Amino acid sequence: MTALAAFLVGIDRKGAIRLLAFGLGGMAAAVALWVMIALIAVYRPF
Repeated sequence: MTALAAFLVGIDRKGAIRLLAFGLGGMAAAVALWVMIALIAVYRPF
């Protein structure tokens, strides 16, 4: 994984950083979505 990251940074530092940020953002969004779904499922008022 670190070798792949170094490879990407070697190709295009800015592009790799953008890709990494996009990946982390996507993961955070997915986790937030699952947490929201879980909370709605547990605390639904009906």
